[in-house]
Amino acid sequence: MKVLLLTHGSRGDVQPFAALGAALTGAGHEVVLAAPASSAAVGEPFCAQVIPLDDGTNKLIGDRAAWEAVERNFRGLRGKRLFLRLLRRNRAAMAGVFGDLAALAGTPAVVDGLDLVVHQVNVPGHAIAELLGVPAVPVCLQPFWVPTPSFADPLFPFPLPATLNRASYATTRTFVRALTGSPARFRREGLGLPRRRFAHDPLRRPGGTPAPVLQAFSRHLLPPRAWYAEPVHTPGFFFLPPAPWTPPPDLAAFLAAGDPPVYLGFGSMVGSDPARTGEIVAAALRATGLRALVALG
Repeated sequence: MKVLLLTHGSRGDVQPFAALGAALTGAGHEVVLAAPASSAAVGEPFCAQVIPLDDGTNKLIGDRAAWEAVERNFRGLRGKRLFLRLLRRNRAAMAGVFGDLAALAGTPAVVDGLDLVVHQVNVPGHAIAELLGVPAVPVCLQPFWVPTPSFADPLFPFPLPATLNRASYATTRTFVRALTGSPARFRREGLGLPRRRFAHDPLRRPGGTPAPVLQAFSRHLLPPRAWYAEPVHTPGFFFLPPAPWTPPPDLAAFLAAGDPPVYLGFGSMVGSDPARTGEIVAAALRATGLRALVALG
């Protein structure tokens, strides 16, 4: 089977797909990975072909206005102005990504003999799969994409009655679409696809029936007995094959000197006041009595 994996974002968005590529390659399948140029090389040891995409919003990492907008959660008049600025810059940055995806869909070396598209849920892989006439499987890396009555969208800023839990998930989709641009335009101008019902919902097949979905995180991050409709599967995190590694002497000494530590990491998240963040981390560790390894963002 030939599988096309599509993802975009920071390294945290790419590495799980590299891990999936490693598992598929190990099972005897041919894997093509398309990912942002800044971290696409993560997948090279595990995939038959790796295609770098435009870095898109990754190029905004130095935009301090974007940092402030996220930190403020767009509150107040300044927050709204920052949101509009971020909106314009984000959409402009994503235009190159959508152009690369459209070109990818017309590249014979990529699409000839293709059997399946597996894509990050906020990448329009389902539209590319529709164009090519193959199935699509969206992958969710966070628990705020698939609606469930068990809990509200974790990004929803206000408490809600349980009856509105499912409805709250519309906020994340609306926000992402606002930041990335029109999926209708990508379908129409990028791929030449006609309009259809549910065309912009990656969680539904072209006929409107639910699509199979993979949630690439641990069920232990969810509330107990969290319920999802079929065919949503939560198999756990996608980890790369372990590589031989020896910790440096100071880290080895720290690990041997007491109880196992917790790990605190910030990934690609940025902030304008790292000293304050450090104070919060230190206070939390003192309050809990835990040892920790802290990785800088």
